[in-house]
Amino acid sequence: MNNLLLVGFVFTIMIIYYRKTFIIKTFSNTQYWDKDLSDQIMNDLQVDKLTKISIIPPLDNNSYKRKKEIKYICYLQKLYNTEENKQKTILEKKLTHTIEYIDDKTILNSSQYNNLYYFIKYSLNPLIISIKNYFDTVRPSFLGSCVNETLFLEGNPGHPSYPSGHSFQSHFIAYLLINYVNVIDHPEKSKLIKQYLQRANDVSVRREIAGVHYKSDTNYGKLLALEISDILFNETIDVLNDKIYIHNKKWEQILS
Repeated sequence: MNNLLLVGFVFTIMIIYYRKTFIIKTFSNTQYWDKDLSDQIMNDLQVDKLTKISIIPPLDNNSYKRKKEIKYICYLQKLYNTEENKQKTILEKKLTHTIEYIDDKTILNSSQYNNLYYFIKYSLNPLIISIKNYFDTVRPSFLGSCVNETLFLEGNPGHPSYPSGHSFQSHFIAYLLINYVNVIDHPEKSKLIKQYLQRANDVSVRREIAGVHYKSDTNYGKLLALEISDILFNETIDVLNDKIYIHNKKWEQILS
């Protein structure tokens, strides 16, 4: 009987070791989807067919670069754990605040603001959520014990990590405004361009400090924002002055 108990104990330890060592952690085997966000997934969107944007796989969980990213998050959390950063991160959970923060009442009128909000919420967010679902990347705290995902927020968001939605949103807003001030040849466009980019970066990095994103999440979100804003600009799809809705197959047509 004792031998059977010993064998059972050893077998249990081996299973735990195997799971920790060999099973690749993903979002799907570490967390549950937020219902409101999972409903936005465009299941018929073939992400790997979107040839006009960069489809770059996330880093391997056990790679040197990923481990370096984990250490960097822990470094950021020690260095920038301030009440100001916490309050800004909480406010930036709302898209309305992010638009207001980056624009800072410099360019957008109320109609343009509403059109931009509508486009990001109902067209861009489902696209980025679908790309997140495609890559199914685990959040940083599941790979690094030093990462505190409750430093600024209540915990890890209920959707995959890669790419960063906040980086994508904030940089898309910035690039859209940059295109706009260039088109209208705003007299202070150099100053405004610098401000837009800095504020978009600030929003993105605060999500890293909060412990919910890797640097590569931020970089990929930024890249996609640049590529998609350029495509929309070249296709003369004016999301500031028109109420635009793009979904499912229409995205495939534009981005393929």
